[in-house]
Amino acid sequence: MMDKIEKFLTVSLYKYLYNQKDSEDQIKNDLIKERIESFQWITLRHLELEVTLDNVEVATLLSKAIQEISRMHSSLAPEDKLSCNTKCCRTVISMLQVCSATSVNADVFLPALIYVLIKANPINLQSDIQYIMRFTNALRLNSGEAGYYFTNLCCAVAFIDNLQADQLSMTTEEFERYFSVLLLLLHEVKNCPNIFYCLFYGSVIILIVVDI
Repeated sequence: MMDKIEKFLTVSLYKYLYNQKDSEDQIKNDLIKERIESFQWITLRHLELEVTLDNVEVATLLSKAIQEISRMHSSLAPEDKLSCNTKCCRTVISMLQVCSATSVNADVFLPALIYVLIKANPINLQSDIQYIMRFTNALRLNSGEAGYYFTNLCCAVAFIDNLQADQLSMTTEEFERYFSVLLLLLHEVKNCPNIFYCLFYGSVIILIVVDI
């Protein structure tokens, strides 16, 4: 009964409970979104994941995981946002199980979730996390499957927010080169009247400019 009341109230008052455009959460949203955009060059190899995207089933599950976490922002009730993350994480587990004969543990699950977040770059990620923390029953967040996966989501965001070269399978020089190039490209995209497409093939960045 309390869950239904909680859902009704949060959905009804969503526009008042969710972050405002000038809030601290929104500032953090913009910062984490730009940071994730600057990491689009990161590959599975950089995260030491033995996942083969040439496998159709794996590629399909990856796409599904990205879609699930991307739906979080359009959900209104905290439990529905939490459910989107749970479905995403379950799909990540399924993807990893296709690639391994052994059981999936945190050593491979968290890097895989980080990769999904980087590729999805969900809208207002920080606000969604804070909204879930503020308006979800604490018992649900601190126990069970949904709570475990939410903790991993928070860990994945923290990892991305503090990501440095020594946490990836690459040198500091490589990391700084990729990171600085992407920041420059993102700046140019925002200030150019043309449409830019950035394509990533392994370690190669291809920039396509289309006149409009």
